[in-house]
Amino acid sequence: MKILQLKERPMLRPYVRGIIVMLLTSCFLSASAQTSKGSTQIAYNNSVFSELIGNLNSADVNKIAYYSGILPELNGKINAIGSTEITYYTSDFYPEIKGKIKSIGHTEIGYYTGNFYPEIKGKIKSIGSTEITYYTGNFYPEIKGMIKSIGSTDVSYYTGDFYPEIKGKIKSIGRTDISYYTGDFYPEIKGKIKAIGNTEVSYYTGDFYPEIKGKVKSIGNTNISYYTGDFYPELKGRLKSIDGRLSENILLFFPDLIVRN
Repeated sequence: MKILQLKERPMLRPYVRGIIVMLLTSCFLSASAQTSKGSTQIAYNNSVFSELIGNLNSADVNKIAYYSGILPELNGKINAIGSTEITYYTSDFYPEIKGKIKSIGHTEIGYYTGNFYPEIKGKIKSIGSTEITYYTGNFYPEIKGMIKSIGSTDVSYYTGDFYPEIKGKIKSIGRTDISYYTGDFYPEIKGKIKAIGNTEVSYYTGDFYPEIKGKVKSIGNTNISYYTGDFYPELKGRLKSIDGRLSENILLFFPDLIVRN
């Protein structure tokens, strides 16, 4: 079983963990994962609370608890993952952060408030002691409001019109370069990630199973499969299995592999 890892990852780890939890919190999840011998099978389920239908109710061995009936802005949001509690901003003093994560366990989350730079208003300013900055101004409008740095790790983007399909997409994080598919040979993967550092990414192409056309097929040596056909139409095109493990750093770029497919 191979765990894919990016180089220069120490500064990314706290940020990635926080972002993954935020993805879990801010999205309606639709799968519960069961891991066995390196292969993760995904099963879909409902919840006893109507506002939680489709939410993830277990992940590996950790129980996930949800707010229900406390405050309307918290209903359906994650209350705890295992023994780690999650709190949210509920005041109207800064409406731009109301309902957003305030803390994950002992790690506090700060946000930019006010109207000085409206493009970053309500965005994450810090996760614990790790500060996050953003590009501001109109010099490159395609990256305005995007993350500029995470702690001491810089983030760069593709700019200009030479390849419009990758304009504004991440070019590098620290010393890890990211490349994309360009051109029209397979339009279904045009602009999608081709490689992260030395880790190559492939996709399903062609029309044999249109429900998975353009979806991730492999990341490095890890193969990914989906439900196809009409036997279970409600699962058609959804994630079925991940043959191996993917690191947090990889999942940063492919949240659909842990969130709703």
